[in-house]
Amino acid sequence: MAHDFARELLKIVVSQICKSFSFGSIEQSACETLVDVLQAYIMAIGTSSHVYTELACRTDSNLVDLLLSFKDLHISPEDLLKWVQHSEELPFARGISEFPVRSDRLKKRKLHEITDSRPPHIPDFLPPFPDKHTYIATPLGASRETDPVSYTHLRA
Repeated sequence: MAHDFARELLKIVVSQICKSFSFGSIEQSACETLVDVLQAYIMAIGTSSHVYTELACRTDSNLVDLLLSFKDLHISPEDLLKWVQHSEELPFARGISEFPVRSDRLKKRKLHEITDSRPPHIPDFLPPFPDKHTYIATPLGASRETDPVSYTHLRA
């Protein structure tokens, strides 16, 4: 679902970029190809930046990781800065909803179901327990023979 949402946003971005370069229209196949190229490009930058982040034993990327990724992919930050400064800013064609879309599954459960099923020592700010059917009949593991005599007969 998030992949489809991001892909639709990239289609809008590609269409707007083509429109800014005075294209009247774009073929669907050409738009899909440009979306694939843009998606691969963004993924390459993100993957390279992630590798540099992990190499530095960090969990969050920073500007240094991004600049090293640009160097690997032969992207000139100076040229990118010039392009940003001299190009016209295009407002996004549509409003963008929250990304990724949040699930309202917990909101659908009634409040009295959540508070009634809690023992009194569990605080209200903790998330609710899962439904009972998820853990009531769950086997805990394979049964093992505990009698040593019958165990030796089984192995023989």
